[in-house]
Amino acid sequence: MKFSGLLFVIAALAMADGPGKVDLWHGAKVVSEALPAGPGLETAVLAKYENHSVMVIRRQKTGQVELHQTQTDIMIVESGSGELRTGGTMPDAKTTAPHELRSDEMKGGMSRHVVPGDLIHIPANVSHQVVLKPGETIDYVTIKVDAP
Repeated sequence: MKFSGLLFVIAALAMADGPGKVDLWHGAKVVSEALPAGPGLETAVLAKYENHSVMVIRRQKTGQVELHQTQTDIMIVESGSGELRTGGTMPDAKTTAPHELRSDEMKGGMSRHVVPGDLIHIPANVSHQVVLKPGETIDYVTIKVDAP
C-alpha cells in the first residue's frame, strides 16, 4: 500500500486547482530520484499549487521541533522508521520564517513510532519533531496544506 493511498491524496489535492491538472509521481521513485544521498536532512519540493505543496524529505538525524501556524502537514512514511513527537511546548522557540517556529527541544507531548505506510495528519499550530536513533534514516512525503 506504500504509495497507493498517497497517489490518491495527491491526485485529489491537485485536482482542487482545476480540471485537467493532475500530477503523478510513481511509487518509491518519488524519494529515491528526487533526493541526493547526503548526511542530515535533504528536501525537495515536487510541486506547488494554489493552497498546498508536495515535498519529499530524507532525514538521517533528529530534526528540530517545528510548528507551522498556517499550514497542516500530511505525511506518508515511505521507508525507514523513527519516533514522531507531537503536541509539546517549545522552549526558546524562534521564528525562522513567516508563521514558522523552530526549537531545539520539546517538553511534554506524545511520542509515536512511525513505519512505512503510515499516514500522519498534523494540524496547524501543533508542534512536531521526527526523532531518530544514530544510524537511522527515514524517507517521507509531506503535503503542506494552507489553512483556509
